[in-house]
Amino acid sequence: MEQQKLSDEAYRKVKEIAGPIFKKAISPVEHLPNPMRGTTPKIIRLIQPHNFRRYFNFSKDQNPTYNPTIPYSEKNYKSEHHYQNFHGCHIIIRKTKAEVINLWHQKQWRLLEAESIDDVNARIDQIKQEMETQAVQAMEHFISVNGGFSDLVPIEKRKTEIGIHGDEYIDKIPPEMVIHDTHFKKVYKEKVEFLGEASVKNYISNRAVEQLAPEIDKSISKLNEGIEGIRQDNRETWQRYEKYIKAHTDFIEKSAGIAKETLKTLKKLNSKLSQSSLKRWLR
Repeated sequence: MEQQKLSDEAYRKVKEIAGPIFKKAISPVEHLPNPMRGTTPKIIRLIQPHNFRRYFNFSKDQNPTYNPTIPYSEKNYKSEHHYQNFHGCHIIIRKTKAEVINLWHQKQWRLLEAESIDDVNARIDQIKQEMETQAVQAMEHFISVNGGFSDLVPIEKRKTEIGIHGDEYIDKIPPEMVIHDTHFKKVYKEKVEFLGEASVKNYISNRAVEQLAPEIDKSISKLNEGIEGIRQDNRETWQRYEKYIKAHTDFIEKSAGIAKETLKTLKKLNSKLSQSSLKRWLR
């Protein structure tokens, strides 16, 4: 009976230390300052997909035979047929391949509104799927009009360039500044573009977790102190709750790592800007 009381007390102590920070780490949205958010704890961004391309296998000889019935332009020594704005897409027919560039979005900014990081990822995946579906439908309609054959399964997926508005740091970058990096670039005055959906997801989630970095560091120290006390009090109790404790510490340390990666990205941006520009624009 005494042993059970001691175990329950150890469990209570660990939960008391780890619970609050674990809860905040898995749902850090309410801590993210955002000039575009309202009073509700949400992540709100504007994103602009650009240069969304998909590639398909294409046969000109397989039934039905490729026999264009609508105007096209010839390029690359007449080896390519270019169809401008066909069913909302630019379609390029090559010898054994078709390229479809989705033009539905044009320069449209899409609202990304989410309650959590998981919601952010789901919304970006949804937008990507919508654009891929449009590309497949355009290709399917193209074949019904002009002939040729494709299994309509994308064989290549070029990284989409995705612009962001509504991020406190990005929106302060001087319009005239030009930046090229592995995961993002700034060649337009009005936006920074991230290369690929994964880069956008990582940046938004990292920015959210970044706000928790100081609290995470303090909590790791506090949790370690509490764990050491439990370990010394009772070895059996420690072994019983070791998995529970490890799950919390692993998650918290991972969150701290994400925050540090974000700081590296921001430092990269800083290194691209002159010190005078930093003082002038990031006050």
